[in-house]
Amino acid sequence: MVVRRHQIKIRVIKMDVFKIILILFIKFFIIENISAESQFNGNYSSEPYNENSRIRLEIDDDRATIKFYQIQQLNTCYESISKKSAVLTFSENKALKSLNSGECPQNSFFDTCEISSSDFLYLGERKLICSIRNNQKQIILYSTNRNRLVGKSAVIGHVDGILVGGRNAVVKEAVKFREEPSILSKNITIIRKLESCCSKSEDEKFTSLQKDWNIVVIARTKEREKIEKWENYWYFVAVYESEFSQVYGWVFGQFIKIEGK
Repeated sequence: MVVRRHQIKIRVIKMDVFKIILILFIKFFIIENISAESQFNGNYSSEPYNENSRIRLEIDDDRATIKFYQIQQLNTCYESISKKSAVLTFSENKALKSLNSGECPQNSFFDTCEISSSDFLYLGERKLICSIRNNQKQIILYSTNRNRLVGKSAVIGHVDGILVGGRNAVVKEAVKFREEPSILSKNITIIRKLESCCSKSEDEKFTSLQKDWNIVVIARTKEREKIEKWENYWYFVAVYESEFSQVYGWVFGQFIKIEGK
């Protein structure tokens, strides 16, 4: 009788050990692999608030679409990707190679990309640190799913703000563009590159945002501020300096019209 009980205990222990091994297998091999497959999916950009970003990356499971500008010409490359832990590895997609633009490299545009949380939440929730093949330079791409960030708190510089999701806005009248949300803060000079059909591009300096300029609103201060007869938020915005570049700063809300408000 004692022997039989001992045998039953051994069987129970073996079953418990088997269950533990099975749970660990599911956690570390199946769940982790599913997580690795899905954590990368989405759109990324080198300038997340610019529709004409120099480099854009779209990831869909095992396929990547890379769009980049070269001499103001948009190129599209289709590549295959493999995922392991927090790293993406790129390779030639033979099935879609015929759809690639002429400027696409023979093998792949990127070598690898490593995913991590963004250092600056207002730029994106996640970032990819990517190595360009045959180039020692690295480029950072930020996730562009900004709807997930609306209403979240974020520190911009040393200012506590609320993210609004990158909404389009128009400047109602000329207004100072500042480094911090304060009328005592230093002005930001905007250097705009003006394109001409018949001559080289020229740079023009502005010490304020001009009427009818298009801007992108990224965040606002947590509290309103009263300035003279107005009471409004300060807004952290992106301003176009050229088709491909932007500069960031603060503007008082009284002088801009935000789309949908």
